[in-house]
Amino acid sequence: QSPKLEPKPGPRGQKQPHK
Repeated sequence: QSPKLEPKPGPRGQKQPHK
């Protein structure tokens, strides 16, 4: 299992939404 394969709402996701 890779953490990179699963999109997680990390600290960077909050500043730059990948959606």
